[in-house]
Amino acid sequence: FNGVDWAATKAAVESKAPLTDGAAMSLAEDLVRSLGDRYSRVLKPELAAKLSKYDVTGVGINLAIADSGKMMINAVPPDGSD
Repeated sequence: FNGVDWAATKAAVESKAPLTDGAAMSLAEDLVRSLGDRYSRVLKPELAAKLSKYDVTGVGINLAIADSGKMMINAVPPDGSD
């Protein structure tokens, strides 16, 4: 998408694992910024928690970085769904 070589990007990301939470967030922000898309963004956990009471998913997807360092499709769980 938008000239980004995702195979090379994936290999570069995997070579950096495991990442700290801060490094993973910074990397995710850089990856999304590389799209040059004004609609895509990475939400910090605190903001995602605040927005969880609203339907902010629209027609898009939510991506999260798992503890293993892998990126996955995710959703903000509703309150009380522990």
